[in-house]
This record gives sequence, C-alpha cells and structure tokens, in this order.
Amino acid sequence: MTPSESTVHAGVLPAQGQASRWWALGAAVLVVVLVYAVWPYQHWMFATRGSVLEGWVRWLALESEWQYCYAVPFIVGFLVYRQRGELASLPLAGTWLGLPVMVFALLLFWIGYKVDTGYLGYASAQLMIAGLILMLGGRAWWRALFLPWLFLLFAWPMHPLEGLLATPLRAITAKLAGGMLNAIGIPVVR
Repeated sequence: MTPSESTVHAGVLPAQGQASRWWALGAAVLVVVLVYAVWPYQHWMFATRGSVLEGWVRWLALESEWQYCYAVPFIVGFLVYRQRGELASLPLAGTWLGLPVMVFALLLFWIGYKVDTGYLGYASAQLMIAGLILMLGGRAWWRALFLPWLFLLFAWPMHPLEGLLATPLRAITAKLAGGMLNAIGIPVVR
C-alpha cells in the first residue's frame, strides 16, 4: 500500500483531494454570490429588478420593524465561529444528498423570479445554504450547523406572518394591559 493510499483509507484526504474541495467550495461560493447578490431577481418596490440581496437590504431599510434582520447574519456567523473547534474536528465527507436540495433551491429561485416575489428567493437562499453544507461538509457538518442554519430564518422579513400572528396578539396584549391597569386603579376603556 502506498503512503497516499494509506491516508485515503485512514479517512484523511490526500493533498490533491483537499485542493479539489477548496476549488469546489470556491465555485459554490461564486455561484451563490452570482445568483443571490448579482442576478436581477425581483422588482421589489422599485422600477428595475434587483438581486435578492439588494432587495433584502433596501426593503429592510424602508421597514423599521424588520431592521433587526440585519443583525441575524452576524449572529449566525458568531454561532458558527463558536463551533470552530468542533467543526475543525469533523471530517469533510460531502454527500450527494445536498444536490437535490440545491436543485430544489434553484427551482424555487426560478419560480420566484417568474412570479416576481421575494419570499421564494429567501426560501431558495436558505435551502441553497443547506444544500451546500450537505454537499461540501456532509451529514456531520449538517448536524453541527443545523441550529445556526435554522436561526438564519430570522434574517428574512416575514410580512405575511405579521398579519397572521401579530394582529391577534395585539388584541390579547391590549386586553391584558387594560385588565392590569384597571386592577391597579387606572381606568382604561378598550
């Protein structure tokens, strides 16, 4: 058995395998940047189409209640940074299970492009990240990065949920606040 064969059998990739993984990672990052940060995706609220990233930034700038979304990628980055020791010990054992996830993400991106909606672009970006984790890192990386990936959902403004969840909660909050104020002697009419 040659030294390079023994390192492959021991689970360590030879230098050539490591280089090809870095090329794959670089190509994947380039594609993601081109698709989500450059490709004109939706009109958002503007006259010309803007990328998913551009629409996200400009939309959040207009909506003050969703500006916390700007902080979420930094929090996710911190969560991943905290796991750097664990991630360094995990094997890079990419799986082809990431490919169908990435294909589905691109399908969502295309559908969102055709119907001119940002929500499918957000879902596509979220799924693309999941597919890349599986494709490049494997199942162990997916298990380790699942919580930060899930937390990334808070980066996307969910306007439909605001009407669905916030409106009923406002009535409950007003009822509780009115009851508490009346109980301490401050008359309130709701």
